Amino acid sequence: MSKYKDKLDGKELDLGMCSLSTISVRDIALLPRATSLNLSYNRLTQLPSNFCSSLTHLTRLDLSNNSLTELPDDFGSLVNLKHLDLLGNQLTLLPLTFGELAKLKWLDVKDNPLNPVLHSVAGDCLNDAECRKCASLLVSYMKQFRADFERLEEAREIRRAEREAARLEVRRQKEKAKKLLEKEKRRREHETNRILEASA
Repeated sequence: MSKYKDKLDGKELDLGMCSLSTISVRDIALLPRATSLNLSYNRLTQLPSNFCSSLTHLTRLDLSNNSLTELPDDFGSLVNLKHLDLLGNQLTLLPLTFGELAKLKWLDVKDNPLNPVLHSVAGDCLNDAECRKCASLLVSYMKQFRADFERLEEAREIRRAEREAARLEVRRQKEKAKKLLEKEKRRREHETNRILEASA
């Protein structure tokens, strides 16, 4: 039985203002009816590594007013998320998978020291309409950013492979030249010995 059962009200699991510095993902996952999770006003600095993969059923997530410095790399696993509140944390960047949150319709990222580019894309999030726009713009931006990033990584990998192939070819040519020199040296030694033997 989940230790959070008494915090469940309909579809909402309210763990807000509980002074939590850690959370039990297992106990949250034992309450699959809870599609809305409130973790606001706690002391969270990071989310457990299995948070996203275990809670893919969430549609609403409130992480506002914590001390999160980053989100898990697999945050995009929360594919059913429609409403996300990240107000008042310490986030500077978003994970590459953020662009996979295709159902996200509302997002608040105010009061985070976001990278200037992300802050510009997100806008001010001062009202409901701006939060809806923020969700659309940031998901689209992160989706494109990841595609561009992966293309750059692929190009870097190709260049690395080409450099390695060139390095191996240079080594092969050097070894081939060395063998030819050794062969020529043996031929000359053999020829010298033959002449010496003939003149003896």
